[in-house]
Amino acid sequence: MLAIGATIFTACKKDDKKPLPNEMQIGTQIYPLNEAYANYWPSDDGLMDFCLYMSSADGMVEINFCNLHCTGTGPVIKSGTYTSADTYENMTVDKGDIGYTTDNYETNVCLGDNASLTVVNHGNDVYEFTWNTVDENGVAVKGHYKGKVLFDEAD
Repeated sequence: MLAIGATIFTACKKDDKKPLPNEMQIGTQIYPLNEAYANYWPSDDGLMDFCLYMSSADGMVEINFCNLHCTGTGPVIKSGTYTSADTYENMTVDKGDIGYTTDNYETNVCLGDNASLTVVNHGNDVYEFTWNTVDENGVAVKGHYKGKVLFDEAD
C-alpha cells in the first residue's frame, strides 16, 4: 500500500521549474525580447565571427554581442560561456562591441569590461542566451532569451 501511495504522489508532483522569460533587465526596468538574429562570417584564422542581436517586437530595445568568436563553420554558435576580451580568441566577444539601446538607437550604452554571455545550442537554430553584467555606468544588466535565431551570412 505504501508503494502505491508513493507512486501516486510522484506522478502528481508538478515540475516547479518554470522557463525563464525572454527579457532584459537594466537596473529595475524590464524589457521584453521577442526575436534574435545574427550575422556571421568566417575569419582568416579559422574562427567564425558573429554579431548577435536580441530585440523587442517594436525594435525600440536591443542588446547586441558583436564579434563573438568560436571555432566551427557555418551558422552555428558553439555552446559555452563567451567572455569580453581585448584579444581575438576562441569563446570571446570584443569588449567594445557589446551594448544595448532602449530608445530606438538614440543612445547606445556599452556593457562593462567583465561582460559574459552563456550560450546553449539546442539544435535547429534554437538557442538559449543568458547574461548578467554591468554597463559602463555601473548599472546591472541581465537577461535571458530562448528561441529561434535567424542567421544571415555577412557579405
